[in-house]
Amino acid sequence: MTLPTVIPNFIFGLKSDIRGNAHYLKDNEVLYPVGAVVAVHNFQTNRQKYIKLPEKCRTITVMCLSHNKKMLAVAEKGDPPSVSLYDLSKLERSKVWSVSRTESPSAVEFVSISFSHDGKLVAGITGQPDWLLLCYSIEKGRVDSIGKAQNPVNPGPLLQVTFSPEDSSMVCIGGPGCLRFLQYTETMWNQVGFSKSEFLQITTFCWLSQYKVLAGTRDGRLIVLEDGDLRATHFVKDVTYLNIRERVIAPEDSEVRNTSTLEDAVQAALEPFGSKPGKMELNAMISFGKGFAFSYGFGFIYVFWRESDTRYRRSHVFKIPNYSDSVDLALEDSNEAEVVPKEPSESVHSSSELAIPSEKSLISPGSDVMDMVSLGNVSMASGPQTVEDASGTRKDSSSLTSMALDAVRQICVNVAETELIATSGRSQLYYTQLWIADERQERITMLQHMGENLHHGPVSGLAVCMLKPIFVTCGAFDKTVRLWNYETATLELLKYFEDDLFCIDLHPTGLHVVIGFSDKLRFMNVLIDDLKEVREISIRKCNECAFSSSGHLFAATYSSNINIYSTLTFDLLYSFKGHKKRILSLSWTSSDYQLVSCGIFGNVYEWDLPSKKRIAETVSLTKPFTYAVITSNGNATYASGLDGRLCELSQSKVLQTYKWEDKKLNMVMKAHSDKMIFVSDSNGTLISIALPLTDHSQWEPLDMHNELIVKMKMSYNDRHIITASEDGSICIWKVDAKVTGLIKLGTDVIESKDILIGKEDLQNKVELIQELTARVNHLELEHAFKMKEAQDQHSEKLQKIQDSYYKELEDIKKLNEAMETKHANEISILNENVEKLKLNFETGVHNMESEYNDKLIIEYDKYEKLEELHQQLKNDCEMKFIEMTKEKEKALQDLNEEHDEQLNQKIIEIAELNKQALCREREHEEITAQIEDDVDREMIELKAKYELLLKEEHDTNMRLRGEVGAMKKRLLSSQKEIDEFIHQVQTLQSEQLKYKQAIHGLEKDITDLKKEIQERDTSVHLKEKRIYELKRKNQELEKYKYVLNFKITELKNQKEPREREIKEKKEQIQDMEKELGILQTRNETFELKMKYYNDKLSGMETELRNQRIHAHNLNTFCQRMQCDIYNASGFIQNPKKLKESVKQLNMKYNKDKAVVKTKEEDVGASVEFQRQREHLERTIATLRSQLQKETERSKKDHFRLVGENSALITEMNKMQFELKAAMKHIQDIETMVGLTGKSESINEAQMKFKAALMSNEEIHESYAKRIEHLEQIVEVQKEEMDRMTSKLSSFEQATAKAGTSQSS
Repeated sequence: MTLPTVIPNFIFGLKSDIRGNAHYLKDNEVLYPVGAVVAVHNFQTNRQKYIKLPEKCRTITVMCLSHNKKMLAVAEKGDPPSVSLYDLSKLERSKVWSVSRTESPSAVEFVSISFSHDGKLVAGITGQPDWLLLCYSIEKGRVDSIGKAQNPVNPGPLLQVTFSPEDSSMVCIGGPGCLRFLQYTETMWNQVGFSKSEFLQITTFCWLSQYKVLAGTRDGRLIVLEDGDLRATHFVKDVTYLNIRERVIAPEDSEVRNTSTLEDAVQAALEPFGSKPGKMELNAMISFGKGFAFSYGFGFIYVFWRESDTRYRRSHVFKIPNYSDSVDLALEDSNEAEVVPKEPSESVHSSSELAIPSEKSLISPGSDVMDMVSLGNVSMASGPQTVEDASGTRKDSSSLTSMALDAVRQICVNVAETELIATSGRSQLYYTQLWIADERQERITMLQHMGENLHHGPVSGLAVCMLKPIFVTCGAFDKTVRLWNYETATLELLKYFEDDLFCIDLHPTGLHVVIGFSDKLRFMNVLIDDLKEVREISIRKCNECAFSSSGHLFAATYSSNINIYSTLTFDLLYSFKGHKKRILSLSWTSSDYQLVSCGIFGNVYEWDLPSKKRIAETVSLTKPFTYAVITSNGNATYASGLDGRLCELSQSKVLQTYKWEDKKLNMVMKAHSDKMIFVSDSNGTLISIALPLTDHSQWEPLDMHNELIVKMKMSYNDRHIITASEDGSICIWKVDAKVTGLIKLGTDVIESKDILIGKEDLQNKVELIQELTARVNHLELEHAFKMKEAQDQHSEKLQKIQDSYYKELEDIKKLNEAMETKHANEISILNENVEKLKLNFETGVHNMESEYNDKLIIEYDKYEKLEELHQQLKNDCEMKFIEMTKEKEKALQDLNEEHDEQLNQKIIEIAELNKQALCREREHEEITAQIEDDVDREMIELKAKYELLLKEEHDTNMRLRGEVGAMKKRLLSSQKEIDEFIHQVQTLQSEQLKYKQAIHGLEKDITDLKKEIQERDTSVHLKEKRIYELKRKNQELEKYKYVLNFKITELKNQKEPREREIKEKKEQIQDMEKELGILQTRNETFELKMKYYNDKLSGMETELRNQRIHAHNLNTFCQRMQCDIYNASGFIQNPKKLKESVKQLNMKYNKDKAVVKTKEEDVGASVEFQRQREHLERTIATLRSQLQKETERSKKDHFRLVGENSALITEMNKMQFELKAAMKHIQDIETMVGLTGKSESINEAQMKFKAALMSNEEIHESYAKRIEHLEQIVEVQKEEMDRMTSKLSSFEQATAKAGTSQSS
């Protein structure tokens, strides 16, 4: 039978022990690791895509996203470690970087990895003991370079590596006692600068620019470095503004000194990631376009906003919502809702507000809850006892304190830089909006949960219902019950308890739930926003509970017993005994007549409810079972074992077995159609198998979890599977609905949308809705009336403003016309001056031409003389060169002969020294032999005369030892001399090589000199050619003369249409500015409306507050009255006192109704009067503000017009300047060519060309005179500008007076 396709639909969770565990892929998409995958979650559409990790058993240490958001690097722990590179466009692995043992001999993990900004390189730091820097090229697919990453002065652990934002050959490496800048040059990494970080507790850093780095320490300091050198240090608690140019060294603080030391920082860096955060530690530092951010201490995030390239301001302080804050919020909400507290003390919160607690060690390692959570990876070596012992092993995720769990581990900003996400030690994403905050704002903003509020720690219970698409979970560590919708993948209800939770099950209707606590078993109703307790059953630490298929019964385990209760009466109907210890699973048939249970020793029992007996049992001592389920008709039971067996049981017999050799099965789950079955193994793999079970049954592994699956359930229509892992991740699987042969569609079951709600709550909500609708209607009428009034007022004001605006425009037009006439007069004066300058310049040019002709003749004569000198020098140089070559050859021969002689002498000396050394060695051996003989003889003599000659023997021994030492010293000195001679020989050989190289260099110099001589000859030839070409060009210039005249006329014709275009563009600019003014007025009207609605809202809130106070007073009045009635009832045996007390009550509470009514009317009238007075005051204030804005707007318009006028004047001045420059350019061209009004001959043109080549001194003198003349003109123009500015200021004063008179 074919298997149905099972697809993962949604997974909840987060791995918090990975560096870089959350990244923005787009503005709405976040990438984070969960289970055995990396999820790409779109929080706007609530859809997920997955990158499946190929080797889920390998531990992930670091994740890093490239700067272009196209590649993801995942570092995996192993022997050897590796980095997988994923293409995010295809969500597939593209390359694998596996570290070879030649590159890193003993590393097992990467501490940090980083992409270069161009995305071509990946840098990584291996962990202890190697601490190497490896740089991997993505294009080449190999390691480009390797370097030592540790600080040689203070070797210690490292935490981070990042590339420079603009230079891919430079990286920064940091850790406690180390902050190094390394640059890759000539196949090796070299250090840049000296950061003086040997005693700094570096924990994080980021690049602010190409040369500036900002770092954070464990003791709460900010460090600024530039070009690898330490520039400044600051304490974070004192920094509100940061100027990275200032050189500031923060003084030593006793508090900081006591907080942490360098040894503590080193020890914390060697611990697992996030396990030992510091009290003042800076972490997760990032930089982005608008500034930078980092975490401080336990859960604080500081954001600094960029004000300039060197100045930053602290704009935000965010805080991770911790456990205590969330509990206080929950208790406040429960008090407002007037919920009566019952045991155990509990608190309810909405699905988006409550944080998950993880305080201290909530559950001891040997407790029954831990036994329930995990069976672990148990071997079959030691039978049932091994199963029991292994069931108590699990990860103690509560080992960290709540404050340490709140410490931030990752910060990321989205592409638009409008949102910030953060992760902490808890399995939860947090986010907040980034905005430009007020400088005076110092409050701390709490981060919000991103997505749903998730479990922290293992899930101890999971249940689904029949009539609703919901499932419920409970956490072993966070002590919460959560109600989820598996179709929409959302959290609908969350409730926190102070007692430990052991198990949970949901009624088929979805309206009731049974929860096992540490003290009792509780039956609760599922309300719209709460779980309300109905009945308590005295069962402590109930490990398993299960409703029957029809829901009229529920079973609960009590130690080794199974109790069955009625859902309606809560009476104990049945009690089954037979298991020796804790029970692992319960399963009902569809008829509710049979029940199957599985114990911790692997025994599977089948119980019959009508007969109240055990009708079947299967016990396997050597191969125990871990979980068992029964089919709907009760004909067969399926049980899974730790040895990889899946068995089909019936009537105490094993009918069929399917075994996996390499797997340890943990749980088994059956579909309600009895046509497929699912099992889970110890690695978190879900396996689907088609039924009936045979030796060749088809099966398919499904990987989404990488840890043990502790609970799994299937929906009643067999369309969805829910699995929960030991790390708190919950996965919703979708079974393909097209395979109709395998899935029961459940057409007879109608989904229910009903909910339970208390009568009082419903009445309160209905009354509140009615009251709010009445208020809304009243407010709408008021709003419509006020809007009409406002529109009338605004239309009148607009008319007045338009009239004044048009008047001002006419005045400005008249002023512009007057200015234009003045400007035309000035232009005519300037043209006259320009013509005068032209005449003066032409006369000067004629004089310069004649002077330059004389100078050119003199220069030609000089040139001929220099050529003759050059020829003589050339001949002399050739002669000298021949002589030099001969001398060098002789000198080289002499040197070679001398060096050969010296070498022969040294070889002879070395041979003689070797002979001497051999002779000395022989002499030394003979002397030592003689000494030994003498010593033996003297020892025999000393034996006879020991007491008399002890002193003499001691002296002789000392003397002999001295002689032996002297001989050894001689031998060592001779060996040293030999070594020195060998060294001299080597130096002589090296000198010989140097001389040979010098000879080779001199030969090269000779060839270079020859080349230079040839090049100079060619340059002389080229210069002669150039002179000839210049003469030819001189003849051609006359031809260009006529062409240039024609072009000048064309340029003059083109000038007029351009001036027209300038005028048209100015008119367009004026029209656009008018439109801009209209848009500004519209924006201001919208702002006024917003302010008006905000004022209205605040008024409604005050009224609501008054109504609440009034209701509270009425309640207290009723309570007093009840107390007085109760006191009066105490005199029921004494009629007189009873009568008096009743009279007093009547006098006290039953006053004259007319008086009360009048008082109430007076109070109402005064309240109404006060309300109207406040309303009128508010309207007056708004009108005043509007008037002030209108006056300011008119002033702005006036200043804008003045600015436009001045801009026009400056534009005209620019045009004049450009005109002057164009005329000057034309004159220069005419003078260069020699154009005048008349036609000239070729000889005259040549003469003018020669005159143009005048000396620099004469040109400077002529231009100095011209500059003086131009400066005089500029001074005249300045005086004219001063006169115009004085006129403008007088005009502005007049307009300002007119505006003040209009406003008054």
